[in-house]
Amino acid sequence: LPPYLADGPETRRDWANYHELITAMDYEAGDILRQLEEEGLAENTIVFFWGDHGVGLPRGKRWLYDSGTRIPLIVSIPEKLRREGQGTPGTVDGRLVSSVDFAPTMLNLAGIGIPGHFQGQPFLGPNLPPEREYVYGARDRMDERYDIIRAVRDKRYRYIRNYEPYKAYYQYMNTPEKGPSMIELRSQHKAGTLPPAAELFMAESKPFEELYDLEKDPHEVNNLADSAAHQEILTRLRAAHVAWVNETHDLGLLPEPEMDARGLKLGDRYAIYRQRGSTRLWARLTKVAGLAGESSTANLDALTEALRDEDAAVRYWGAIGLGNLGEAAQPSRRRLRAALEDDAPVVRIAAARAFCHMGAPGSALPVLEAELTNPEQWVRLHAATVLDEIDEQARPAIPALKKALEDRDNKYVVRTANRALNELLGTSNRVR
Repeated sequence: LPPYLADGPETRRDWANYHELITAMDYEAGDILRQLEEEGLAENTIVFFWGDHGVGLPRGKRWLYDSGTRIPLIVSIPEKLRREGQGTPGTVDGRLVSSVDFAPTMLNLAGIGIPGHFQGQPFLGPNLPPEREYVYGARDRMDERYDIIRAVRDKRYRYIRNYEPYKAYYQYMNTPEKGPSMIELRSQHKAGTLPPAAELFMAESKPFEELYDLEKDPHEVNNLADSAAHQEILTRLRAAHVAWVNETHDLGLLPEPEMDARGLKLGDRYAIYRQRGSTRLWARLTKVAGLAGESSTANLDALTEALRDEDAAVRYWGAIGLGNLGEAAQPSRRRLRAALEDDAPVVRIAAARAFCHMGAPGSALPVLEAELTNPEQWVRLHAATVLDEIDEQARPAIPALKKALEDRDNKYVVRTANRALNELLGTSNRVR
């Protein structure tokens, strides 16, 4: 088993099932190849085989480690269709390939021009560009939970930026928690019997940055971000990350309700960062989101000032950062109280969260309960998330949470409300 999983009978059965499914998939792929042979098409057909994510077990699918992003890719090219030595049977090509490269590769093989707006590049066919130096990964909302993470990988090292390091690695998610491997992880963690690498990922918070040597540490459990010997590599990959989010107009730091509302107003979400002033907005967003993630009292004034920003997304991150400071944010109480009446629902919710983390839920709970009935579904999810996060402080909101179980438009609101109620009431009710 990978060292980050619990070693027990249920996990081993889960892992065995995974390998059995690979065997079944192998037979199915074989059936397709035989059909091509039988129909006389094999010598005229280039066959691509790939997966879309890593194993569907903890720290696999949905994660930006190799266990989640390194996928199988096999290409079979008939001899008469090979060019420039590509596709020799039994060979391995060590270049970095991203899934966004598949479409331009298909077009290139077919002799069709590649649109300039494509982010990918061809890895087969004529006139190939220089090999990629990096591949990138992104994680935002997974089902009902938000966790903004970005990753950059070269051939040896992986850099990860956790924009919400104050969140646990394994936030409770309705579907994964039903899996045998996750149940065993929780059980052994509670019993104190997890192996060290597995215990590491049960932490309630994450580092702001992670760096792994994939050659020496293929399971990515030894974070080198603080290693003096690796600072040059860390700086290089950090810069590659920043360049990529700029180039792709990464929307990740926009709270989903804001992203949704702005996309509807402009016609599509891609237009958000193509408006006048968007470069300045992104610069402010990244700065304040970074300060929020550091959870340092040295940032108190800057986070408080962010509550005055003209853009709701910047104000949101200012309130999130103050909430992360907890009691230390008391000097910003007056500004946060004004934010409880902000025009943007996500800012009101973030300010309410901050008051809860400061130990003053009295003025916050009415705001959260009100937003739990907001017409916009992603606003309701944000409110439910905070009510789940604040644990015992949410007890007066139990009636509102029970009402949220009736949400017919967003199953994730139901899941989050159910989790909060189970924690408050000591129940184990399940929802879909």
